Amino acid sequence: MAVLFANNVSTTLAAPVATTDTTIAVTSSSGMPTISSGDYFLLTLENVAGNLREIVKVTAFTGSTLTVVRAQEGTSALSFSSGDKVELRLTAGGLTNIFTDITAALQTINGV
Repeated sequence: MAVLFANNVSTTLAAPVATTDTTIAVTSSSGMPTISSGDYFLLTLENVAGNLREIVKVTAFTGSTLTVVRAQEGTSALSFSSGDKVELRLTAGGLTNIFTDITAALQTINGV
């Protein structure tokens, strides 16, 4: 399971999102990383006013419909409106996962 990244991925919500939704429609999935089994990437949802944010884990997508795990990295599941921002951003959790993966790989290489 690896966290994936891509540069300059930004889109908007194509439809409103309720707090219980596990699929999210975006206007474009252009530039999003290709997900293999067990891989994921993190997106930040932000309302137009910039005062509500939620980090979601994207585990799959087909076209412009994303399958997500809500409320990641201490954020809460929130409601969002069509047109709100969706961006692939570097997050603390993403960096922590990279560090953990590198540490595990080094331990395996060194026989620890």
